[in-house]
Amino acid sequence: MPKRKPPWIRARNRRRMLGGLAAFIGLLILAGIVALTQRYGVGRISRDGRIDATTPRAAAIAPAVIASAGERDMPDSSLTPGAVAEVDAAVICRPGYATTVRPTGTLWKHLKEEAYDRYGLPRGRRSMVDEHGIRHPAFEVDHLIPLELGGDPTDIRNLWPEPTGSARVKNVVEDELHAMVCGGRLSLTQAQATIARNWKTAVPGRSIP
Repeated sequence: MPKRKPPWIRARNRRRMLGGLAAFIGLLILAGIVALTQRYGVGRISRDGRIDATTPRAAAIAPAVIASAGERDMPDSSLTPGAVAEVDAAVICRPGYATTVRPTGTLWKHLKEEAYDRYGLPRGRRSMVDEHGIRHPAFEVDHLIPLELGGDPTDIRNLWPEPTGSARVKNVVEDELHAMVCGGRLSLTQAQATIARNWKTAVPGRSIP
């Protein structure tokens, strides 16, 4: 019959066994927390419309979109130099002009796909996730020379995927230039040339960071 171990040895072994079991359970809990965070964590959209990649889900879903958005505030001039369809200020200053020439339906869908393809943005890289886990567009296909300034509505050289945040800022610039042209303070050709060159400096005397 095997010799029974002294009580103090049995107590020590029991403590070691319980300590090892507690450590193992702790590791399992930690691993579970990490897995849940990676699965259900969400990204946040900053004020300029870009994705905040501080959470695992944001980093996992759209790392390419984060980089692309920062790089595409301005179009690639070799792909999108701008194109003009109207040079008469009296025409573009007519109320509702832009609506009458804006492409819609199948034609617009085709133009958008072509613009995304030219800039190397497949469907999986065109969206971002907000703080509620809801997916939103990260880009919108924009006319470099806007329709309200006589930009060509269907020429692919006048289209590019612009980050949604900068698109909102550019819309304000477009409205200002339109008002200046229609108020006689700026020629249409000058407005077209400046916004095609750099929309952030298109408004005279002002520059957008």
